[in-house]
Amino acid sequence: MSMELIRLWVIDDHAGFRRDLVRVLERRGFVCEKVLSSARGLFSGLSAGSLPDAILLDLRMPQISGLEALDEFRRLRPDLTVILLTASDDEADLLAGLRKGAAGYLLKTSTPDEIESAIRRALSGGVTVDPDMNRQLVDKLPAEAEDGAGSLSPKEFEVLRHLADGKPTKRIAADMELSVHTIDSHLRNLYRKLDAPNQSAAVARAFRLGILQ
Repeated sequence: MSMELIRLWVIDDHAGFRRDLVRVLERRGFVCEKVLSSARGLFSGLSAGSLPDAILLDLRMPQISGLEALDEFRRLRPDLTVILLTASDDEADLLAGLRKGAAGYLLKTSTPDEIESAIRRALSGGVTVDPDMNRQLVDKLPAEAEDGAGSLSPKEFEVLRHLADGKPTKRIAADMELSVHTIDSHLRNLYRKLDAPNQSAAVARAFRLGILQ
């Protein structure tokens, strides 16, 4: 997907940050189709209307929070790609966002390069977590995962190495000459054995345990 064709919705209740973010995104060739202070007005026509390629969604907003909006987006259009862009470095917010299907969790201190990279990775099927937040996530992964980590199959280990290279699921499937369904099955096994909720946490856990060097 070329940069010029990536259509975004930006939802943030802080006018100054919203304005500066849109300016940065548009300078990089993204098209900000909707720039809103709240997600509430989107839901009624969401199922029938034209959808963006990705949504950048604030977490702490009046009327309806980002997590509540994410729930509604997932209920109405589970195919939507939503990246949380927030000032909250609360671990509970991070875990809740990932469990609700966010394709990324970035802090508002992220650089333009980091935001662009997260958008592109999300559109390729990957997940991005702010590096500082990712360290919090890894530190909370339970020690019991170590027993399962030693039982990775050769295919699971190969998938893990591809994940560590930042490759999305479709690319891994193509490189390994396997179906996306098979890769998804390997990923589920990886998450279970490493007791990790997502790709980023699984890779971080594997480095911490010495599975990856």
